[in-house]
Amino acid sequence: MKYINLLFISGLLSFNASAYPEYGQFKNHRSIIYVADVKDKRVDKFINELNQNKCLLDERDIKTLVITRNGFLLPNHMFNQQQIENMLKSYNLGEGNHIGILIGKDGREKDRWSGDLDWSSLMLLIDDMPLRKAEMAKKKSHCVI
Repeated sequence: MKYINLLFISGLLSFNASAYPEYGQFKNHRSIIYVADVKDKRVDKFINELNQNKCLLDERDIKTLVITRNGFLLPNHMFNQQQIENMLKSYNLGEGNHIGILIGKDGREKDRWSGDLDWSSLMLLIDDMPLRKAEMAKKKSHCVI
């Protein structure tokens, strides 16, 4: 009987774990999701800014996802179309062009913007979060500003 209960509980745990959406990986770190209708100059500018701010993003454990509604995805092949649609719906990103959101390690939306991003303000917002303050107390910045 003891083994049957153990088997039943482990079966429930494995079923529960598999119920999480695959984009649940965004809950292990901070995330920026940037959505546009097409890959245009503003999307290219955002991607360039991601590269320029790589050290700051890495230091703050921020992963980025750039999606266009006409099929561009950065990083490539991370999600299938259904997963992308579910994610956009989950974060209410169904309409609008050039929308970005910051998602905290808890999976909750922390900030939303449209158009160009003020990187300094975003970094200050993140650095003011309690979990980030604890991270900064343990480790000094190595990024050159």
